Amino acid sequence: MNTSSIAITVLMVLGGAIYLALAGLHAIYTWLDARNPRRLAPVDPKLREAMTASGVRLAPGTMSMWDAWIGFNYSHSFGGILLGAIAVAAPFAPWPLPPLAFALFAAFSGLYLAVGLRYWFRIPTTGIGIATACFLAAWLLAITKSQI
Repeated sequence: MNTSSIAITVLMVLGGAIYLALAGLHAIYTWLDARNPRRLAPVDPKLREAMTASGVRLAPGTMSMWDAWIGFNYSHSFGGILLGAIAVAAPFAPWPLPPLAFALFAAFSGLYLAVGLRYWFRIPTTGIGIATACFLAAWLLAITKSQI
């Protein structure tokens, strides 16, 4: 393994580990909030009560807005966990990955970052920004490596 391959591996594992940590914590918070809402729940308890009492227009009579909220948070967590797990595993694939593979990680992470900058808290957005920078750097190293 040459220096750029090692650097790509370190960058991908670091970026993936950030996603695993943030999304894993988000999943744990969601699981805990489904039983005792205190983390990803509204500060005003009346709003949670309203969410529990209100249905969702897309599926009237089938679920409450609170149940949809829990489901959205779970699926959001699982997407981050999947991205992180694949990013950690990617550099260890038994075949060489083309630079495009690393570009896709950077692009997808960039989408998470764009949403985070608009809608999320500072800590996860900062973590996703660092992970995106890792994926971008891995992509640039992969481009350089493929041109040698």
